[in-house]
Amino acid sequence: MNVAHDLAAFKHMAAELQDYLLSSTLFWQMQASSDFPKLSLGMLLLTQARLEGADSLLSQTQRAERNATARQVDATLGNWQVAAEKKAAQEFRSRVNLWEQYWNDCREQPVTCADNYPQEVTQRVIAGLLLLKFPRLLDSPEARSLEALDRLARARLVGGRWIWPPDLQPGFPEAEHWYLYGLPASLIG
Repeated sequence: MNVAHDLAAFKHMAAELQDYLLSSTLFWQMQASSDFPKLSLGMLLLTQARLEGADSLLSQTQRAERNATARQVDATLGNWQVAAEKKAAQEFRSRVNLWEQYWNDCREQPVTCADNYPQEVTQRVIAGLLLLKFPRLLDSPEARSLEALDRLARARLVGGRWIWPPDLQPGFPEAEHWYLYGLPASLIG
């Protein structure tokens, strides 16, 4: 993990968050380096969670910058709560649909499914982060779809070992992010 890169991305996301929330765009191309991800609420939350998970890698100055940026994000989300909830609902729908498509593809191509799991699980991670930040999403039809997909994933995952870079593990406890602690059966061996 490149904490300096993630911190710079997080700061750019926070700076453009209000414009993003007031736009009609779901995945916002930031006015920054092209190697930064597109801004979405889910990507912002994922970047923040990655930085919190890698806290031990941050200098005192970087921690202070992360914390100040997190406060800026919270203030912007608080000021534009209705717009933020609308964006969160749109992105949650998108992430659940992508996660469902991944599992549908698994039925057709089990080998590809297993190979792609560590990258594709990002959709589930972001959906979970959106649920934590915007609990009203729990009442959506997509939340019920996600519950069904979770039952499927729990039945397919084995191993119980962390699958992302070790530096990130502290930010994603197994109780909340169980889907990062196993692989589809065909990857184990």
